[in-house]
Amino acid sequence: AEYVARKYNDAQKYQNGLINLNLPALIPLEDPINTSNIVAVEMWKLQLKKYDMRQTTKREMNQGKVFSLILGQCSQTICDRIESSTTCKVINDT
Repeated sequence: AEYVARKYNDAQKYQNGLINLNLPALIPLEDPINTSNIVAVEMWKLQLKKYDMRQTTKREMNQGKVFSLILGQCSQTICDRIESSTTCKVINDT
């Protein structure tokens, strides 16, 4: 868990996730305060789009790296057990 937090960008969530076996939910941006200001609403929409893309892309990239790193530390027997489990098949299908 410490290696992951040091090695990967914005991966402190994964350090906690590995310990707790649960990743925290992504926190969305707050709605604009003044919805009558069209410019402010449009700027918020752009920020939201960038935020969503950045957060989900980072999470997906880090998730793949962390998963590969963890599997790389497992023995072949453990990897075979993981790959043969029904949970792994469900995860791979999604």
